[in-house]
Amino acid sequence: MVEARQVCWVRPLMLVVSVSGKDSPTEYTLSDLRDGADLLWPLSLFRAALDTEVISLLTELHSLDAEKKDGAIASRQLRDFVDRVWEAFPSAFH
Repeated sequence: MVEARQVCWVRPLMLVVSVSGKDSPTEYTLSDLRDGADLLWPLSLFRAALDTEVISLLTELHSLDAEKKDGAIASRQLRDFVDRVWEAFPSAFH
């Protein structure tokens, strides 16, 4: 964590995206980002996660180990996510 700049260095493990148009937390896609890039991210855009929110996702992420992963697709999804956050919260990145 770089307190003077209010950013931290993070390594995303996964990206979970709700299925378009659905509010149900059970309908989502999960992308494996463990082999992806690290990020410098504003502290103001973090929140604590509850164990009940992530344990099942970590289990699902582990099950992806047996499947073929496409790093290029995961990288693109992370880049798209970062772009959307930059557009939504431009003042957090100054």
